[in-house]
Amino acid sequence: MHPSGHQTKLASRYVLVTKAGERIALMFEKGPTSPANLWMHAEHAASIEHLGLSRRDYPAADLYAATDEKGRPIYGRHAALRQMRELANSDLVRFEIENAAQLRSVLRQLAP
Repeated sequence: MHPSGHQTKLASRYVLVTKAGERIALMFEKGPTSPANLWMHAEHAASIEHLGLSRRDYPAADLYAATDEKGRPIYGRHAALRQMRELANSDLVRFEIENAAQLRSVLRQLAP
């Protein structure tokens, strides 16, 4: 588990430690009306691109680019990411996870 813990029902935060000792922060987003998503730093996403998962990039430069109806900047990502210092303001990728086998494949690729 990530030091910031999990967010109630919709997001679980983790730190995956590779055999080489590298720490990879991940957030697994789940909800009753949306697909499951796995968020990670963009630098780690390159190692799993060949798996063919649906992905969306979230560049750090786009943070707070949108505004609400009162003109206040909007974070633009899942709010649970703000508690993860490794991911909160970094270039991220969100992968859509359709089943447990896909998630297992991702984890095997990230930490062989």
